[in-house]
Amino acid sequence: MKSLLILLSVLVICSCGGQALALDLDLLFTALGDTAAEDMGYGVQSPGDLNGNGYSEVFVFSWGGRCTKVFDGGDPPSELPIRTYSGVIGRSAWAGDINRDGRKDFVINNKPEDQTGQIEIYYGCDDFYSKTEPDLIIYPNPDENGFKHEFQFSDYDNDGYMELIFIASRPDFPIEDRLYFYETYPVFDSIADDTLTFWYDVSGYAFIVGCIGDVNGDGYADYATSLIGEPPASSIKIFFGSDTPDAIPDLQIWTPFEEGPGGGQFGWSIVPVGDINWDNYNDFIVTSNGTHPPCIFYGGNPFDTIPKILEHPGDVADLCGDINHDGWDDIAVGYTNWDLGYGLLRVYFGARDMDTLADITIWNSEVPAPKYHFGQSVGSAGDFNGDGVEDLVVGSRQWDIEHWNKGRIYVFAGSDTLPLDADDETGYILPNDHDVLYQNYPNPFNETTTIRYDLARHRDKVELSVYNILGQVIDRLYCGSQEKGTYMTKWDVHRDVASGIYFYVLRTEQQLTSEKMLLLK
Repeated sequence: MKSLLILLSVLVICSCGGQALALDLDLLFTALGDTAAEDMGYGVQSPGDLNGNGYSEVFVFSWGGRCTKVFDGGDPPSELPIRTYSGVIGRSAWAGDINRDGRKDFVINNKPEDQTGQIEIYYGCDDFYSKTEPDLIIYPNPDENGFKHEFQFSDYDNDGYMELIFIASRPDFPIEDRLYFYETYPVFDSIADDTLTFWYDVSGYAFIVGCIGDVNGDGYADYATSLIGEPPASSIKIFFGSDTPDAIPDLQIWTPFEEGPGGGQFGWSIVPVGDINWDNYNDFIVTSNGTHPPCIFYGGNPFDTIPKILEHPGDVADLCGDINHDGWDDIAVGYTNWDLGYGLLRVYFGARDMDTLADITIWNSEVPAPKYHFGQSVGSAGDFNGDGVEDLVVGSRQWDIEHWNKGRIYVFAGSDTLPLDADDETGYILPNDHDVLYQNYPNPFNETTTIRYDLARHRDKVELSVYNILGQVIDRLYCGSQEKGTYMTKWDVHRDVASGIYFYVLRTEQQLTSEKMLLLK
């Protein structure tokens, strides 16, 4: 039976304590918002284990409270947040290594209600949670409504470096969203380096625009937009990046569903998910807000406009990490309109050519405490319980007389005993179970070269260094912890480094790998 019904063996309302679910999926933790209308759990995500205690943290965004709380994993987890930030976060809050010091950096939109607010950037450091002031503040254009809480970290100009991309909207007619691009190398500051404006000549609709990564493999970030309202059919528009990106759509993809009353609008959300099938093209998910299921669009060249349509409806979708520990990221889908708005959650196990059938279903009636819109946010909780397997975090509104809209989160334990979709697929190669260090490019090189490597472990201590032929360290490119995935870094040669043969060495907890490169000046 493909769809697995998850049942609570014991229903106990408490903050933590490993309440057993069928199929070894345990409820590890649940937390309630502090005040009415706080709506804690509007957004959830994990940066991994920042404080080095062996357990990941979960960042929880409260829409009504305009704040972000940090809950620390453990055995048991902390019942109270270990830190609260003023401001709201998007799904990309941990943007990556902005300042190229080997650590993840944190981006938050400190935007009080009805104010334009500001973007605050905190650089990663050893004792991150003791940092009280941001390292950089970016202010929006005063003529706009301020930056939206969602943003992207992508290479929009094909220079090999990632840029921060923020979105701001204008209050006047026509509807207009503007992308602001901030170069992170060689200098990162609060002044935008470029802009790109998208608009619709209509009013009374919600306008969605975002960066979906490089979906056609040309090295430039691409973009997608949608318009949400009440037309008989809906669509998304795709804009391929280039040296001179513009707001003229290259593709318009119409809804694959027959839309009518209650059917929902295709394009309700556009969710970039990176390269989920490991084919070197970025992918994205499009949801609808009614009874239609999410659609996965796989990147390619040429780009395929026919989506993979999942089995069941859902208006919320995102990656939730590799909760069955098979090497592939899984997809969680929240259906907040189910059961008069009480909601449910489904999980689809990832694979190179994943099927469309739900592997896990969690009904709202099977988790403790009254809730509403169960599944309003989904994401990875990292390794919240320290067992080496990624866990799942789900947000919900709390809607009863005593706890009106306080909001609640639930953390469910991943397990390597869960079924493995990929085992049923023949002819496909699973991601590497070992680290891979690739040949640098270009090679030979003059001033700059790019080094790519894959990490197989969910959380690994990593050191990437350059040595000369005498075995002396010339440069240390990275030293710290990184999640499983693919990474690229550049070596910018110092003036005092002579031409010759050099070795770059990747050292992790499980292996040591090296490659040779040639510098020609």
